[in-house]
Amino acid sequence: MAEMDEERRVEDFSGIAVGTVDSEGWVTDFAGVRLGVLTSKNDVVDFSGVRLGAPVPR
Repeated sequence: MAEMDEERRVEDFSGIAVGTVDSEGWVTDFAGVRLGVLTSKNDVVDFSGVRLGAPVPR
């Protein structure tokens, strides 16, 4: 289960890397600031519900 502990890169809709998502679903930028969460539909949303992008497939 080591794969579950890996962080996945998150990209915005233009393909720019904006941060990572951890195994708990928290999305953080590269400075460690929480941006939002990963939803069950595999979307990344901020805390007000705005879609930011998606995790990059492994």
